Amino acid sequence: MGRAVRAADNERMIRTAESGGVLPVSPTYETRLFIDGEFREANGKRTWKLINPATEEEICEIREASEKDVEAAVQAAHKAFASWSLNIGARRRGELLMKLANLLQEEKENIAHIECINVGKPIQYARGDMDACIANLKYYSGWADKITGGSYIPVLESEKISCHTRREPVGVVAAIVPWNFPLMLTVMKAAAALACGCTVVVKTSEKSPLSALALCKLVQKAGFPAGVFNVLNGFGESVGAHLIRQPLVQKVSFTGSSSVGCLVAQECAATVKRVTLELGGKSPLIILKDADIQKAAEATWKGLFHNSGQCCVACSRILVQCDVYNEFVEKLKETVSKKAKLSNPLETCCTQGPIVDSKQLARVISYIEEGKKEGAKCVLGGVKKEGKFNAQTIRSMGSEPASSPPAFLLQITSLHAGTVWVNTYLSGDVGIPFGGYKASGYGREGGEEGLLPYLETKTVVMSIEL
Repeated sequence: MGRAVRAADNERMIRTAESGGVLPVSPTYETRLFIDGEFREANGKRTWKLINPATEEEICEIREASEKDVEAAVQAAHKAFASWSLNIGARRRGELLMKLANLLQEEKENIAHIECINVGKPIQYARGDMDACIANLKYYSGWADKITGGSYIPVLESEKISCHTRREPVGVVAAIVPWNFPLMLTVMKAAAALACGCTVVVKTSEKSPLSALALCKLVQKAGFPAGVFNVLNGFGESVGAHLIRQPLVQKVSFTGSSSVGCLVAQECAATVKRVTLELGGKSPLIILKDADIQKAAEATWKGLFHNSGQCCVACSRILVQCDVYNEFVEKLKETVSKKAKLSNPLETCCTQGPIVDSKQLARVISYIEEGKKEGAKCVLGGVKKEGKFNAQTIRSMGSEPASSPPAFLLQITSLHAGTVWVNTYLSGDVGIPFGGYKASGYGREGGEEGLLPYLETKTVVMSIEL
């Protein structure tokens, strides 16, 4: 079970027009758990096969972590916390994060290919995710020795006191990540937590554990102390639920659906655990009549179909001012038809790979059919391709724009949203905080604000009277 040899059927996936030969992908995939600095066989009873969504061939078999495995990972993280947060030193934490970034740079191509084969992500996007991981590690390595408190001048003159604050790590962090950006979201959470002095237990998605487990080899090579970073395989309702219920877990960071996020929040509330939720969205894209329609169409294509549309910030609602509606629809059809390339995701020309699995594909198809029943007109696509590929689809909810004069008055401050892009889409940087409002969750990841969920503020008030 431990290390699964790559199936011969998948060799066709690593022959690309780019190289004309077999690319340097590791012939094995690590499938074991990573606990207390070492790989261990899982002890759970449940097993499942990972299927390459592009070829529909088996990659390997995964065994789920047992409850005892979960408890062992949390115990290891708890045991490592005191030394990691106090003894090792903030500067050394930063050095280790930088070393991990450099090791990931060396292994970027291999891990990008692993993620491509595991979830069908186009290779150009998988490489971009690796770049984002490296940037996050480097960014937070720089923060590790710059996390400080503050000092305050007392208002009352009746007492001679000194006041200051300390920023202290919260403790053991449970990081639960989804399948659409497996390694990027693992690193985004872990890098900030580790820089603060927290220790981490990651629960990967059952669909996409391979890239996080590949990262564990680099964590070992970088020299991180045992127990500081741990990875568990399993399903949310079993491994995830048991993980967040552990008394030694002080903080939960969850990325996933809004419905499951509500359950996570309820569970954390029972024991007053800190929790950050980055949840699903149905992001609107607003196009006004004075927009550059060609640029708007290109931004829409990028925002809607990035990662085959499997993205929480995908602009799946497009609100167009009546005056430019018809022009925009034609430009969007033209842009998508020109730029969309459904193919082997390991080909650099590929812009859309397969949907991650049969369950998710069925959900996508159901949305298309539901829209048709509600009167939506399919402007482009709307058909299932061979295997787990689905054509890029655009649907219009109205056959004609409203005939009355438009009354589209909008102040930018009236947008109740955590992230607002203006004349662009999906642009960002590791130094920028990211998160949503309302049912899209709370808390921020990225930037200086991304450190705050992993820190407690301690206030120290001391008499200075002799």
